[in-house]
Order: sequence, then structure tokens, then C-alpha cells
Amino acid sequence: MMRIQATFSGLSSGTVASHIHCCISATPTAPVATTTPYFPGFPTGVTSGTYDNTFDMTLASSYNAAFVTAQGSISAALNAILVGMTNSTAYFNIHTTMYPGGEIRANMHLDTVFANGFE
Repeated sequence: MMRIQATFSGLSSGTVASHIHCCISATPTAPVATTTPYFPGFPTGVTSGTYDNTFDMTLASSYNAAFVTAQGSISAALNAILVGMTNSTAYFNIHTTMYPGGEIRANMHLDTVFANGFE
């Protein structure tokens, strides 16, 4: 399971996309790993808002199909995201109309307690 919690404000223009990119290579932009163009239920067209949703990362519907294909399987895609969170090469991105390449970018970090099955 992966829980995404986000609170954002002060954006230059309305939101148009939100997702996780993984895993940064030599280029400044990594492939989109999760649903496109935005997470289900993510507020669009706004300059501030909140989002809280939990995804079952064993389901294809939690990913960008091209990312799963590139990784070879859902299991490999999940592993890539976990490794990306561990080594800070996965990031959450919010795109706006003024900044279609992304206005907010935040590196993601793995909650090791949760990842080991403890809450």
C-alpha cells in the first residue's frame, strides 16, 4: 500500500497533473510511474488544496502502464518505486498550466517502519 498525502498552496496557476516520477537517471526528468495525468480524485484547476489517498501497489491501476511495461512487471515496478524512495530518485510532482513541466517537486522517502509491516 502507498499513501499519498499532500497539502499545497500558492501555486501560480491551476493544477493540471499530479503523479510520481521514478527513477531519476542522468536526465532531470524521470518517467511517470503512477497514474496519468493525475492521481484519481486529485483536485485540478486549483492553486491550493489537499489530497489523501491510499493505493494498492499490487494493482495495475496504480501505475502508468508504460512504466510497468518498461520495468517488466507490476512487481518490478513496485520494486523500482521502493528503490527510488530509498535512494531519493522518486519524486512527487504537481504540474500547473503556467508550469506544465511541474511547479512543485518533492523527493519521496520510504517509511521503513511501514515498509517492514509495522504501523
